[in-house]
Amino acid sequence: MSSETPSLISVLSRDVDQLHPFWQFCGSGPQNNIYLLSDPLVNYLIKLLHARPVLAPKVSSSEWKIWLRVLKAHRSTAYIYHCINKIDQQFAPPEQILKFMRHVALVERLHAVQAQQQLSNILRVLQEANIPVLTLKGPALAHSIYPHPGTRPHTDLDLLVPHEFMPSAYECLEAIGYRGLTKRYKRGRHFYYDDSFNPQSSQVGKCNIELHWNLCPFPALKLIDARIDGLFQRAIQISVSGTTLSTFCPVDALLYRAMNNAYIHDHDLRLIWIIDAALLAKEIKQSELWDVLLNRSVKWRCRLALEFTLTMVQNWMGNPSSSTFPEISTWPEPSPEEIRIWKKTTVRRHSLSTYLSLYVNTVANGLRCIPYVIELIFPDSNYMQSKYPPAIGWHLSLSYCRRWRRWWSIK
Repeated sequence: MSSETPSLISVLSRDVDQLHPFWQFCGSGPQNNIYLLSDPLVNYLIKLLHARPVLAPKVSSSEWKIWLRVLKAHRSTAYIYHCINKIDQQFAPPEQILKFMRHVALVERLHAVQAQQQLSNILRVLQEANIPVLTLKGPALAHSIYPHPGTRPHTDLDLLVPHEFMPSAYECLEAIGYRGLTKRYKRGRHFYYDDSFNPQSSQVGKCNIELHWNLCPFPALKLIDARIDGLFQRAIQISVSGTTLSTFCPVDALLYRAMNNAYIHDHDLRLIWIIDAALLAKEIKQSELWDVLLNRSVKWRCRLALEFTLTMVQNWMGNPSSSTFPEISTWPEPSPEEIRIWKKTTVRRHSLSTYLSLYVNTVANGLRCIPYVIELIFPDSNYMQSKYPPAIGWHLSLSYCRRWRRWWSIK
């Protein structure tokens, strides 16, 4: 293939690039960069996701190994293995590759059981304390829309609690063996949106806890309290191994997935999150809730984020919009305010002033900005330990320098 011929992934990404020119897939090194996949392997992957398999390409073992590393980085190995098991085995990859995928899938099944036990213990304690809680993202999706929980890996347990219950939730988690890393809620609930907790022993569990009181880091995109209340009112219940967990209805879950893809993880997008959106879109199609979804996306100021995510779904997961969701040209227009915020969020990693304005200008003016600027420049030491380790003792100053160096690298 000549250097002037664009790769298949580049072709798939063109319309997404028009929406968000600076988005990236996760994996930037030679081990797991999805752009290193040869076109035959990209096509093979897409056909598996489309449930229209083709014969596995005859490529070198080193190319297959890159394929495996890419799937691992995108947390998609177990789901793709499930797709392969559903098709005629004449379309399966070489036995050595299939054997590795089978091992990963079995490990993910075990992790799913362990995570469910950990989640059940947490939910029981919070429910006994009469604290409303919704389970978000990985663990909720694993038990609601995936073939089985092991096909949707996750490393954290994400929970949403109304802000007025956050102090009680803190006490409950610390009482059962979790250590709060950041205590952001106490320092600025209007500025932040979540807190992290680490299990203090393997008996407590292996997953970190991300405790949310809102859905987005940028103040201009945070949901007002009334809309947070609506999330709880529309929640659905799922029974899992004797435990009942509450989670977002499909419409809210897809909007939340879109917000995460576009506003939080747009620099390290994973294929499994595109699969999340595709499976949720299928649920919404079956329930005929597209008008509800589109109108709510405008109210939440994530209409463009939804377009960004569903364009990825079109490209990677199946037939374009005629059979999956309404043509984008027929969608309601985003508000002028959303367009303004979208332009800022898409360039925030390339403009330090824009990055700071997303956090500060909409929260406070004048002298009231000072505490928030200090929070950005000098985060809590516990936060620094989790994001820029080791950050202990004199190493803490080096960790701050690492953080600031990232900022100064922004053009």
